Amino acid sequence: MTTRVAMPRSDLDRAAVALGVVSLVGAVVGRPGGTFAFVHLGHHGYLVVLIGGLLAGVAGWLGLRWLIVATGLAYLVAAVVQALLIGRGSDPFGGDGSTVAFWLALGIGLLAVGLTHARPSTS
Repeated sequence: MTTRVAMPRSDLDRAAVALGVVSLVGAVVGRPGGTFAFVHLGHHGYLVVLIGGLLAGVAGWLGLRWLIVATGLAYLVAAVVQALLIGRGSDPFGGDGSTVAFWLALGIGLLAVGLTHARPSTS
């Protein structure tokens, strides 16, 4: 009896997995009080990056385009909220402009991947 492991079906699905991994790496590098914190994240911002990265990776792995798009939209909403709350005492994400840029890049990338039509394979 052989067990078949699900693999990403297309290059677009692999790109979504890669963006999920980038998000998770950003969580590790930007952890609160980290030495190489190129993205400043508070505790709630850290959760956004972890959950979004896991969702993007799973959605890409399983080829769920609707979940890739939803995760991209969630990153864009988080980026807009963070941009509006920078410098306020009530900022739940604890981020700054680097956080906004990181989340915008992930959101736009995931939307581009999720909304692009995959060409049928010629092989």
